[in-house]
Amino acid sequence: GYIAMSSISFDNAWLLLIAVPLVILLAVPFFIAVRKDNRNGHNIASCALHIAMAVLIAFAAAGVTVETTLTETDVYVVADVSYSANRNLTKVDSYIEDLQDNLPRNSEMGVIVFGKDCEVITKMGGKFSTVKNYTVDDSQTDIANALTYAGKIFKSNVIKRVVLITDAKQTGASGDDEFKQAVDDLLAKDIYIDAIYLDDNLTDDQSEVQITGVTCSQTAYKGQSSQAAVSVRSTQKTAAILSLYSVEDGEETFVSSQSISLSAGTTSVYFDLSGERAAGTYSYAVYAETSSSSADSNPYDNCYTFTQTVEDNVKVLFITGVQTDADNAKSIFSGMNADLDVYCNVTSVPYTVADVCEYDIIALSNIDVSTLNNYSMFIDSLGTAVSQLGKSLIGIGNLYLQNTEDEAMQKLQDMLPVSYGGAERDAKQYTLVIDCSFSMNNTSKLIRAKEAATSIVKLLDESDRLNIIQTYSDSSLIYSNLVGDGQDAIAAIENIEAMQGTVLSGGLNMAYDNISSSVSSSSVILITDGASSDVQACYEAAEKLYTDKRVLTSVLNVDDYETNEDFLRYLSEGYGHGKYFLYTSNSNNLQEIIDTIADELGETMVDGSASYDVNVNYKNYTDSVLDGVKDAGLVNSSNALGYIYGFMVTTAKTGATTVLNTSFKSSGATSSTTVPVYSYWSYGNGSSAAFTSSISGDWVTNWYSENILQTFFADVLTTNIPSERIDTPYTVSVDKGADSFSIEVVPVEVKSGATLTVTVTGPDGESYALTNVVFDSSVYTCSFSFDSIGTYKITIDYQYSGVTYNSYDYYAGVAYLAEYDSFTNYDASLLYKLIGANGTVSEDGSLVIENGEDVSTRTVSLTIPILVIAAVLLVADIIIRKLKWSDIVSLFKKVDKADGGRKV
Repeated sequence: GYIAMSSISFDNAWLLLIAVPLVILLAVPFFIAVRKDNRNGHNIASCALHIAMAVLIAFAAAGVTVETTLTETDVYVVADVSYSANRNLTKVDSYIEDLQDNLPRNSEMGVIVFGKDCEVITKMGGKFSTVKNYTVDDSQTDIANALTYAGKIFKSNVIKRVVLITDAKQTGASGDDEFKQAVDDLLAKDIYIDAIYLDDNLTDDQSEVQITGVTCSQTAYKGQSSQAAVSVRSTQKTAAILSLYSVEDGEETFVSSQSISLSAGTTSVYFDLSGERAAGTYSYAVYAETSSSSADSNPYDNCYTFTQTVEDNVKVLFITGVQTDADNAKSIFSGMNADLDVYCNVTSVPYTVADVCEYDIIALSNIDVSTLNNYSMFIDSLGTAVSQLGKSLIGIGNLYLQNTEDEAMQKLQDMLPVSYGGAERDAKQYTLVIDCSFSMNNTSKLIRAKEAATSIVKLLDESDRLNIIQTYSDSSLIYSNLVGDGQDAIAAIENIEAMQGTVLSGGLNMAYDNISSSVSSSSVILITDGASSDVQACYEAAEKLYTDKRVLTSVLNVDDYETNEDFLRYLSEGYGHGKYFLYTSNSNNLQEIIDTIADELGETMVDGSASYDVNVNYKNYTDSVLDGVKDAGLVNSSNALGYIYGFMVTTAKTGATTVLNTSFKSSGATSSTTVPVYSYWSYGNGSSAAFTSSISGDWVTNWYSENILQTFFADVLTTNIPSERIDTPYTVSVDKGADSFSIEVVPVEVKSGATLTVTVTGPDGESYALTNVVFDSSVYTCSFSFDSIGTYKITIDYQYSGVTYNSYDYYAGVAYLAEYDSFTNYDASLLYKLIGANGTVSEDGSLVIENGEDVSTRTVSLTIPILVIAAVLLVADIIIRKLKWSDIVSLFKKVDKADGGRKV
């Protein structure tokens, strides 16, 4: 630092005027008393000294003070020159020039530029030129590193200030937390920090095309084609060519290309991936090229990479109680890309999730599953494998599910797309009374009520009669008809809105008035939170329904706090002779409730042997499961697939797709009943199908002899191959962020003492285990940052009881770094959050640096020094008056000791 005078001031400036009379008082007598011929050096010097003393006395009387600035202020401008800021460097120059032109006194400025690294381009106090001649790596924006560097190079004994110019989007190895820490560290060192926000968002007049992502399953199966969906984003309408390349050992081989017309926004383009690939892992790159360079301002984001693993043969678990089924299964599947494990007439089968999940398709053929060891656990594992891990279940023939009361077997029934024995039961009537008062609008109670009502509708048979009543201060019948496909009833439920008042008895009485006499049985389900003003009237209405018409009234309570539980229990179990159910936001018992109120369907089988033949008709001729039989020409003159001689009578559930059906006429019936032969539906993440005839025996003799069975089941296998193979007892999801991957691993069963290890292998081939794996009672989470382009292999090892369950490999590609994402959204919010409370954030570059109160200054009074100088002048005056001029001169002559002390 250096001392620089800032200002001189006076305590009583008017006293300076006394210098005038004092000078006059001294000068006039001098000129009068001292004659011209007597004016020598003594007299003139004495007069001058007196005049000087008079002026000094005036200054001392006025109280002279001097304020000095003792400390220098150093300012480092830390400027973002990363790729995202590249188009705004001229603006950055102007910001820095304005700062340098308006520095406060005793201040100097230096300039640091940064991207992935940083450098000083203008030393402290130097003349700034431009930020455009930088040599830093601009592929990332590491704000935290730049601030940390700036904090280390300040001189000591100066006031330190930083001005950060950036778009505030950290894309380097550091994250926002490190950015915050760097700011806090500067403040802890008494380094002031201000910021200028640099708006690097795309403007309306800029043209840009970018590949933003590729959606493709991690795995496919040998012989099965798949698709990759490429998302391309553009700022305007333009023509482009997308090209797909396969990549092996760094070499790219052209696969296919498409000419497309892009509109402003995102366009999806689909590429077919060959089903002729051998088992292995395949890497791909997609490139986008516009018709003109002016249509694409950023060349670095026009590529995207992805990886897909082709699995070997499909793995099939086939469990049957019939030996001929086992034999025929081996024959049918022998010509397919399938590995078949057959369990026939044995009680020990794979039953844990870890064992079942090794298979892609699980087929149950003419088997009573309840006869298996650990059958309950097997069914639970099967449900988990299908619903969570995406496996496929195929039910064939008689599965002995008709009217079973076994809870585990009912779970198996729930998984299948058909209800066994349901076609011949008498139709029933259901009345849903839905409370839509204003109290139901709180805590999503009306949403839960609609969800429950919709679930009930989906389980009803098409021939069931359904009434839906909404009740509030009034009641209205909003649906009254056969269920049909259920869509109209569901639409009516969705249109219910909250209204004023609650009179539940009105809804129950309306249900009484609309009970049909043409059905064999009827029941009423009231869905409410119980906040009713007519409790006694409700009791009477429920009692009347039971007494007069033997109709049970059940209640589904959707109130989280169960405020009116006693009332609703009395209403349902006491007066209504029905059941009480509780369905809250924290419960998962909706399926149990639905199961309880669902029909018990009767057992039915048509077994005509060779003497009873019926056509199997196409209900959905365009379904892909029929591609093979259509290609083989297996369509008879009646436009049917062929004759079968026996089948299980079932009812397709709402939501199921029936591809093949047949008709039969039951004993004493005047009309035929149509039932499904092959149906399927989605079940959670997987699928479930049912073939209600058989694959061996008299029922399909005709199909087998005409090669229909083999051809059809080839398509059944193909269409039931899961979309992705997950052969681990856990699911994995990997989310790619701007510069990091987040990993989530969900075990399908939480095991005590289980451990999870995640290893990452980078593009350079180096591997390391992640140390930030966290388990929160149901989910493992971890993450890792990346700063290199290439493919990252994520290997997951899950262990419990000393066993490692199928290591999982996930391949994640990085085609371009976050710095080159042109559609990144920038804003100044983070700058305001981290800096705004401690400094100034400017969004237009108009930032003024001022020395604050902490600038070191000192105020010095000169009164005593002036008086001391006056006294010295007085002594000098005395000396001048008493001594001759030659004596004064002799005082300054050198004495020559060698010459007897003579002065020379």
